[in-house]
Amino acid sequence: MKTKITKILIGLLTLSLLFAVGCSKSNDKDSGEATDGEKTKLIVSSQPGEYPPLIYVNENGENDGIDFRIIKALQEELPQYEFEVVAQDMATTLTALDSGTVDVGLCMFEYNEQRAEKYVYSDVGYMEYGQYIVVPKGNPLGIKSLDDLGGKRVSTYPSSNTAFILEDYNANHPDNQIEIVYVAATDAIRKGLQSGDTDATLSTKWGVDLEVAQFGDYEEIAGESIWPGQAYVLFPRTNENKQVQADVNAALKRLVDSGEAQRIYDNLLEEWKATLK
Repeated sequence: MKTKITKILIGLLTLSLLFAVGCSKSNDKDSGEATDGEKTKLIVSSQPGEYPPLIYVNENGENDGIDFRIIKALQEELPQYEFEVVAQDMATTLTALDSGTVDVGLCMFEYNEQRAEKYVYSDVGYMEYGQYIVVPKGNPLGIKSLDDLGGKRVSTYPSSNTAFILEDYNANHPDNQIEIVYVAATDAIRKGLQSGDTDATLSTKWGVDLEVAQFGDYEEIAGESIWPGQAYVLFPRTNENKQVQADVNAALKRLVDSGEAQRIYDNLLEEWKATLK
């Protein structure tokens, strides 16, 4: 009789231990922490290839460019994560960050106060991104500053930092409004300047260099930089993302401090210039 009772007790104890172990594994999984060598998945959003060589589709039909190569370098720096990259434009990436459906956004995002209220910026930028006023060659209207753009037609991308600069100017200068022309592609900006449909746009020095190298000497920079800047990584403003933010920030800083981020950018430009010869 004692033997039978002992066997029953051992069986119940074994079941209890198995149940406890099962609950422990389930709780680990629910916490989002990788266990037993598993990697934590990160959904990373970056815009599709529409602006070569900084954003383009390569000969293998894959999205490529500065953001995608920075993402690849970050993945190598962070083996504890598994990056799942989705190609979405800037506006869609911001919406995805709002909803929390993506963990990290790389779309050459520049800093502005409005955006900083909604998202967390990386500690360092990975590419210089100062903005200048760009006008047709010869600057026929004599534009030198933002004030000179009042009453002029100026093209830009929706949801971009250049759009923010122009919109912010209008908000603070009701008597000198800029007519903002929103476009979806770079060729629309170029055609607007060439045809005279628009009077100016905003761009970086490297952006102008690329345009002139590919399409001829049709535009030039007017005046000094109106907006010094960098391209940053964006994160959702959520508490549960703190570890991801810390890890990505540390990895990005390593890439910048080592010069690797600059080498990625330089290599892109050299590869692209070689295709023009």
